[in-house]
Amino acid sequence: PGMAATSSASTATVAFFALRLGLLRRREREARLRPRLLAMVAALAAGCLALVSVATAQTFLLTMRYEGGALRQRLRWRLLALATSVVLLTTVFVLTATPYPLTDPSAHDGAPAGTAPAPYAILDVPYLAWAMVEIAALAARFTRIAARPLLRAGFCLVVVAAVLCLLHLTVKVTTIAGATVGHRPAPAMNTVSTALSTSSILLFIVGATVPSWGLLVRLDHVWTWAAAVRTVRRLQ
Repeated sequence: PGMAATSSASTATVAFFALRLGLLRRREREARLRPRLLAMVAALAAGCLALVSVATAQTFLLTMRYEGGALRQRLRWRLLALATSVVLLTTVFVLTATPYPLTDPSAHDGAPAGTAPAPYAILDVPYLAWAMVEIAALAARFTRIAARPLLRAGFCLVVVAAVLCLLHLTVKVTTIAGATVGHRPAPAMNTVSTALSTSSILLFIVGATVPSWGLLVRLDHVWTWAAAVRTVRRLQ
């Protein structure tokens, strides 16, 4: 049962991250082709899915680290934090979101360029930052004790993905803080933020699945060969 639950959590994590990636790409298309309201709704959906995706990844790693009452207690607090974040994000969006035509390609965070970001744009940051720190710490722990090479590789990719997500959140907060005080964000900042977010999602997907499909394409043999080459070079 434990393995089945772990497999289900892993599958759900991949599905949520993949869906969020699709919504992010749809938001970019809608922003160019249609009124901003559709892009704002897609942004809200992507934000909520980000919270659910990260919570699923937390659940997956916590079930590998704890069991029994200790696991239930930790999951209870994280689910409460998740529900609070989703309700708060959705409520503030409904109360404050204002649709408008997109006339500037540098529009960002639910508001026209040159104005303060929408209030809901930053509400997912606290939970995501906390969760990513925990995910990185748990994945790093499992990297040190994993027996299978591909399992270690998967956990390493999850650690890198969590770090990239934290960098994305840092860029997002910096951009929003600057826009709030009247500084117009450079287009490069939006590009960097999107690149970090997309890379993080892709690495999460690959890291969560490589222990399975890696065996089919014999990546474990490549890892073993690389380790042998590294050992020989050290001996030389």
